[in-house]
Amino acid sequence: MFGQYSDGLAVGYDNGYFFGSQNLTANTVPGPIQLGSRSDGATRTGRISEVVYVSTALLPAQQQALEGYLAWKWGLQASLPSSHPYRNSAPTIVSGGPIITINNPASGGATTNSFLTMRGTAVSPNQVISVRYQVNNNPVQIASTGNGWTNWSAFLTLCPGENTLNLFAQDVAGNTAASHLTINVTPPVLWNPTAIGTNLALWLDASNYQSITLTGGGVSQWSDLSGQGNNVTSAATSAQPAYVPGSPTSLACLSFNRSSSIMVASTHSLAVGTNACTIYSIASIAPGAEGWRYVLGYGSADVGLGRSLLEEGGSQAAELSTWGPNLSVGDNWVTQPSIVGAIFTSSVLYGNFNGCAFYSMSTSMNTPAGALLNIGSNPGGYEYWWGNIYEIVAANAALSTDDAQKLEGYLAWKWGLETNLATDHLYRIFPPRFTDELSLSANYKAGPGLTLQLTGDPGSVYVL
Repeated sequence: MFGQYSDGLAVGYDNGYFFGSQNLTANTVPGPIQLGSRSDGATRTGRISEVVYVSTALLPAQQQALEGYLAWKWGLQASLPSSHPYRNSAPTIVSGGPIITINNPASGGATTNSFLTMRGTAVSPNQVISVRYQVNNNPVQIASTGNGWTNWSAFLTLCPGENTLNLFAQDVAGNTAASHLTINVTPPVLWNPTAIGTNLALWLDASNYQSITLTGGGVSQWSDLSGQGNNVTSAATSAQPAYVPGSPTSLACLSFNRSSSIMVASTHSLAVGTNACTIYSIASIAPGAEGWRYVLGYGSADVGLGRSLLEEGGSQAAELSTWGPNLSVGDNWVTQPSIVGAIFTSSVLYGNFNGCAFYSMSTSMNTPAGALLNIGSNPGGYEYWWGNIYEIVAANAALSTDDAQKLEGYLAWKWGLETNLATDHLYRIFPPRFTDELSLSANYKAGPGLTLQLTGDPGSVYVL
């Protein structure tokens, strides 16, 4: 709930939706702020989770950033309007921000009545920079139109596609001074599986259309993005899964049927023998699906010789297997895409579901080399997956807890599943990033009127 009172007008928003406004005629008298009751003492029943009070009117970008912060913190982002800038990703704040110094000489094209205008935005979506200003070394915030300087906060919403902020000095007649300052913005870079390095062994991503080869209506090749060349193929038309293109509300996927859809790598470089590996997948089950179904399997269909991710017999239980006793990691694998993670070691099998706590089980594993890698079936090439597969990432190592959580966060945020992560998951609120730094550098164009300067050396870094 958002309410704002300014210049005789009250406006209200509920979960980011505008629901009304009203003119105000009375002035508010000083007094305490009351929570849980009106000023006349009338009480209300319910729960209060968080209250934010700001002693000035917010700009639209600031209001939406505040709504986004609250929505993502309390798991309400799906309740925001579909057009809200923070429905699909949370806002991030650059604390402190740069200080812009405006030195106004006694003579020149601009006067003490000059003001700044902002032009340009920046590379990364949903970043918000708080920019502070000072005139002749006196702290002042960005000026509005009209005579003189006013004191209000400037939050600059950075949008995709551009990477500069330009500051121009103008006089009250709207004439732009020759001086201007260009601030180049380098935003943080989101984490992706390339950070796993040389251990990255397989990366199949249905949202990457360049990795999909279509023959007729089916997928004949799904190319490996890991750089290891572990492409999987389906030569026979009857074995080819269907390609389901993305939409404004979902990314693309491959749809596997229950009877014949399978993609195979006849040779591959995934870990064999007793060597450890980590495998994560995102998949969903078709409505009404039944029977044993495998997202992935390789090795041999014999005790201790296979490595598999599967759903058990229509029970909606996500399981991992070395083709012996199975490890169940969750029992609510339904039609919604879900993340299943597995870490295979020589003596212990670990697994989890949607980034929640890991389960473990003692196992004996010795996967034979030279066997097929099957996507959409078990190691023996049967018990086909019935549903959609979105992405599979495998590493030839037992990932650390930190790297496993980053991979879970990457998958969850990419596929809109972040609210399914455990409430204490490190990346439930924000996605993982290669760096938590936003770099700013400035290019100054000299001219008469004003001198503009970004405080700090070029390349100054502001930590998010």
